[in-house]
Amino acid sequence: MSEVDRRVEVVKEHVRLKNAHDFPGCIATFGKARYEVVDDAVFDGPERVDVFLEEARRAFPDFHFEPTCIAPAGNSVLAEGRFTGTHEGFWRGLPATGRRVDFPMCVIFDFEGDDMVAERLYFDLGTPLCQLGVAYDPDSFKGKVSILVGHPVTVASAALRTAWLGVVRRRRETPHHGDLRRAPGLGVGVGARQIWQARRKPDQLLNPLFANRVAIRLFILHIVVVTADLFVIWPLAITHKGPLWYWGGRIALLSSSLPLAAYLNRNPQSFGKLIGRWVTFRNFFEVGGSTWRWLATWIMTRRYTESLLQRAAGTEQVPEVGTVGSH
Repeated sequence: MSEVDRRVEVVKEHVRLKNAHDFPGCIATFGKARYEVVDDAVFDGPERVDVFLEEARRAFPDFHFEPTCIAPAGNSVLAEGRFTGTHEGFWRGLPATGRRVDFPMCVIFDFEGDDMVAERLYFDLGTPLCQLGVAYDPDSFKGKVSILVGHPVTVASAALRTAWLGVVRRRRETPHHGDLRRAPGLGVGVGARQIWQARRKPDQLLNPLFANRVAIRLFILHIVVVTADLFVIWPLAITHKGPLWYWGGRIALLSSSLPLAAYLNRNPQSFGKLIGRWVTFRNFFEVGGSTWRWLATWIMTRRYTESLLQRAAGTEQVPEVGTVGSH
């Protein structure tokens, strides 16, 4: 019999004695008794290994490891199988639940020559805990609720980190062009640059939605209306103090800005439904906000102008009254 075959036979005998709960015989198959468990727990020496096996028997009196595959690998022998048992005693601080566990387990047996010197156990600890009713699948509703209630800080920080990484990723994926940032002036200048890029270099747009023909036409209309309001409607309204001019400009701004805000919603589907709806809602005020700013400015300017005219009129009447009195 070769050395490899002898090692496999030692492992088979070791597993048989352990399933029979013959712990002294099981420990005797070691050349140097040592157990290492998945969570880095180490039981070194025959006494410590016996304590570990006895604790396992108290927790699962009928425990059984059924190997499905035993294969040599270098200086080790690998055994893959399933661990079964009924929870009838304390295990990892959990009182007996009477529930049955059945989960996959991988065991690695290390050898030095013909002597087995260590046994390492690997298994998913979450699986038996779920089967015992003290843990839940993270993808299930109960699992999500238990994680949120038990670890609110961790969940919140993870959500914030995910959102931040998403923003950073989108910024990196969005082309940045210095010529656009250095566009002369604000407002009309930047708008004209956007129009020019949509016509000539649509791939360089900060907002790819501007490359859409309908979007760029709405934007051109908005730029024309804003320019007319600044340099035509606003001066005429101030000069003639005409409500018709003023409200005509306001209606024109609303007619051009709000449809634009509704259309250019910054691709909300890339943010998710909730944030995307908020971005769309916010843009009604971001793009159409100039209307309300002009309204406030107009009211303040008109009141200030009327106040100056009244003061001027009052100042002109004082000498006339004095002159009449002197005669």
